[in-house]
Amino acid sequence: LILKLLTPMAFFYIYSSLIGSQILYNIGEFRMVRNILFFVLIFSLVIGIYLVNTFQLFGILITINLTFIVLTFIYYYNASKLLKGIRLFSFDYFKNYFIAALIPSIVILTLYKPQNDKIDFLIPIYGIVFFVFYFLILLIFRENYLLNHVRNLFIKKWR
Repeated sequence: LILKLLTPMAFFYIYSSLIGSQILYNIGEFRMVRNILFFVLIFSLVIGIYLVNTFQLFGILITINLTFIVLTFIYYYNASKLLKGIRLFSFDYFKNYFIAALIPSIVILTLYKPQNDKIDFLIPIYGIVFFVFYFLILLIFRENYLLNHVRNLFIKKWR
């Protein structure tokens, strides 16, 4: 249950790291990144003290998720101000990727039955099945980036 409640943190951590470390930091906004991180640290401490005293373990989970959500939105706001005209996030793309990941996840979670053995040999097979379904669904959605790579692969192969 704890790991399931930490799942949103993974998305917001990756997205905030992309914006903060790869975009803002690389265009020379070192002070902005430092100031945002300091603000989010103070925010996390203040919210965390209250929530941990009130909700114990679930307070920690809420604090972690809320901290990364706030960090992501502050990075996004500042990056979109600096990079006017560049869309850092598209709901349509997010929707397609989310559905493409959700469908094979549901299929695999319904099929997966953990074994009592220490090593479960079916996990790599489930991983392969996941990625096959994932890419097939993205091809069905006609995702441009993937279609361009598939076209290039077949063009090079048939020459």
